[in-house]
Amino acid sequence: MAIVFATAALALYVWGCSRIYFLYGHEGGVDCFTLDDLTRGIQLDGISGSFTPLQLTCHMSDGHSLDIIIPAYLNPTIAVLLLLGAVCVLRSVLPRRTAPRKVGG
Repeated sequence: MAIVFATAALALYVWGCSRIYFLYGHEGGVDCFTLDDLTRGIQLDGISGSFTPLQLTCHMSDGHSLDIIIPAYLNPTIAVLLLLGAVCVLRSVLPRRTAPRKVGG
């Protein structure tokens, strides 16, 4: 089971990384702006990203920040899958307590 959880977490992580690489590379920060931002003349100050946790953040000229591209459920799901995998590994490695057997009645 630990292998299944770890594989699922890795697959989600790679999917998130590919979203950053492919979607952001093609859109070039278009997701940073809302229609309201464009009408108020707000400009993009910069973009920062992180691989742990997966995030891509736009920093706007008026001081607010906006997370884009990565769905909000992705990082918690990866964390839960890794935690479940670790629990499975620990459960299989730790010795099991058994009641002592009575010999001879």
